[in-house]
Amino acid sequence: MVDYSDLPKCLRADMKLYIEQHIEPPKGHVLWWALENDFVGTLLVANGINKKEILEIAMFLFVQAPLECWGSPEAVEMWLGKKETEVT
Repeated sequence: MVDYSDLPKCLRADMKLYIEQHIEPPKGHVLWWALENDFVGTLLVANGINKKEILEIAMFLFVQAPLECWGSPEAVEMWLGKKETEVT
């Protein structure tokens, strides 16, 4: 089970929707860039609160998120194309 408590509160709902229901975060959203493993993009779009918590986002992805749901644009696209029953 994924523990979302390590994420900033303002990102938990969107990350939960992405991981559990394969719902795309808005393009350009800080989570989109982080999921694609583009931390330069993440820093450019992060607001003041999220900039302070980029490390927490990265650690959450590394420790909590399913490996196949992040890491590259291709991984994100594949994850979004999967149905819940296909996820291992």
